[in-house]
Amino acid sequence: MIITESTLDKLPKKEQNLIVALLSDLEEINHNLSLRSPNIQLDWIDKHTEYPPERVDPCPDYYGMYRVIQGNKVLGVEMDIDTLDTALCLLYNFIIDD
Repeated sequence: MIITESTLDKLPKKEQNLIVALLSDLEEINHNLSLRSPNIQLDWIDKHTEYPPERVDPCPDYYGMYRVIQGNKVLGVEMDIDTLDTALCLLYNFIIDD
């Protein structure tokens, strides 16, 4: 599920305030990248990861994790809220000149 202001209520309550702040930072990042690349968005994985029954190696479930996406591309890996905060902070500091 792509995270927007209208879908915030579907996220865990304890993470909603931080996501609002991250969406604000992401808006500024996208504004500065607008001439170079398409829109970067946040995605919340709202379905349990399914694997074929014959798979025997570890099968991680990414339900409740976040991803940074650009169109159909996933940028990076699945992250918890703290790792997402750190990743966007790094991206923000790299893109935005103070």
